[in-house]
Amino acid sequence: MDNADQLTADFARRHPDAFAKILGRGEPAEIARVLKALPATLATAIIARLPTSRVTALLAAGKHPDAKWLSDAPLDDTLMLLSRIPRENCLTLINSLGSSKRRHELLRFLKYPAHSLGALVSAVPVRISADLPAGEALAELRGLDAGDPGLLTVVSRDGRYRGTLDLWSLLSRDPPPGQVRDYTLPTPALHPETSILSARDDADWNNNNCLPVIDQEGRLLGAVTRASVFSAVHNDADDHRPTTDFFQSLLIDLVHFFGDILDRSLGKRKPS
Repeated sequence: MDNADQLTADFARRHPDAFAKILGRGEPAEIARVLKALPATLATAIIARLPTSRVTALLAAGKHPDAKWLSDAPLDDTLMLLSRIPRENCLTLINSLGSSKRRHELLRFLKYPAHSLGALVSAVPVRISADLPAGEALAELRGLDAGDPGLLTVVSRDGRYRGTLDLWSLLSRDPPPGQVRDYTLPTPALHPETSILSARDDADWNNNNCLPVIDQEGRLLGAVTRASVFSAVHNDADDHRPTTDFFQSLLIDLVHFFGDILDRSLGKRKPS
């Protein structure tokens, strides 16, 4: 590693959020080149902090994270990275690892039963560091593509959930003083192992259309919408509800069954 690369690595190590913010402005090829020059463990920490759109672009361009990054990086950084990329790519990367212990550790993060919230979790497009100056956060949000950005989650440096951004409060003070943590709402979170049926009855849906999902360590996994939960419950009920044709067939079978019994009973009573 030459002096320039060493300086880059030092800056990335000391200020990972700021480094990822600057790097995220580049093209996928440029981002990949810079990441390749970083130590594997540090590269994982930086990728995990890139905007979701940039992580997706890296994958689409074939610039997949090297499996070594997943095997050598601290668990928190690795899990934060996995939460940012599509599930199918996660499985490919995890299964390519040489360490069975590490594979098992990471697969546990991905595998949740079909009846659990974990099966409905989708990526959170916008994650904002709690330590980011509020003015910079507002500038970044204004730079996003038009449309609803979705759930605006606030996370700590290690990817742990801290709440959701109070956007109205942020917009009302332009430029807003302080840090993002000063504009954070304590929006409750759900857990991936919770059953979909139980999640449907959660009172927090009364005030929220979308809720974050976190693991037992408080790491942000993604989010679920009220619509997806209620739809899953409805579809499950439809799958287990007998159809009219089934009842008709069952009734016909029962009529034939008892008719045969009645015929045999009457036949036994006929005089010889």
